[in-house]
Amino acid sequence: AGVASMSHDATTGTAVGYAEIDLACGGLRPGAVWVLGAPTNWGKSSWLLSVADSCISTGRSVLIVTCEDDPVMLAARHVCRNANIKGSNARHGRLTAEEQAAAAQLLADTPATSSPIVADGRGRFVETICEQVRHLHARNPIQVVLVDYLQCISTESKYDDRRGQIN
Repeated sequence: AGVASMSHDATTGTAVGYAEIDLACGGLRPGAVWVLGAPTNWGKSSWLLSVADSCISTGRSVLIVTCEDDPVMLAARHVCRNANIKGSNARHGRLTAEEQAAAAQLLADTPATSSPIVADGRGRFVETICEQVRHLHARNPIQVVLVDYLQCISTESKYDDRRGQIN
């Protein structure tokens, strides 16, 4: 009953590639905000990369704002994911010759429009990140914005407690 009772037409938005979520939420839609939370090392960033790929596969342009990880590292994770390379090999600098060739081939074969734009949000206030998104969107229209690690973002405004920052 749970998912079925709140289902929407999955064609109204961009599918995220997970049938139950797409069914329940109707896919990503303009103006909608989703927040995914889970304990450390449960795959939130990996899921975000999967959602980015799903959106790109439907022709949507994607911006990933990374507020925790180095943008180069996140981009490398994306390459590993799409070249079927074990992330641990890349993290520890132990890529085999075959894995290096697979990554190089993927990068050579992939048009820029088939990769997400990755922006550095580390240590920036939400107001600055929003301005960065507007600037990037003006240069290259972005249809989906994904933010990795919301907890690292704060505001320039002063509030008595965290509730004021998220309202």
